[in-house]
Amino acid sequence: MTENPFETIDGRLIKIEGLLQFLTQSVSIEKDLSARDVGGLEIAVQETGLSTHSIYRLVSERKIPHSKKGGRLYFSRKALQRWIEEGQRSIKK
Repeated sequence: MTENPFETIDGRLIKIEGLLQFLTQSVSIEKDLSARDVGGLEIAVQETGLSTHSIYRLVSERKIPHSKKGGRLYFSRKALQRWIEEGQRSIKK
C-alpha cells in the first residue's frame, strides 16, 4: 500500500509550524532579557559570576561599574561586560 503524499506533506508542515512557534518564543524571550539591561545586584551576580559579598566589596572600593539612587545599587549588563573585557590579560608568547 502506498503512502498518501498529502499526509506526508501535512506532517511536515505541522513540524515546521511547531519549529516556527518555538523560534518565535525564543526570540521574544531574548528581547525581554535584553530589555532588562539595567537592574539590581542579581544582574551583577549573573554577569560576573561573583558572590554578592564580592560585589558589595568591589562597590565599596569603587572598582566595579555601578550607580546608586535612593540607597539602591544599579548595574548595567553592558557596562559589566566591558569591565570584564577590560580586565582580560593578553597572552605572552
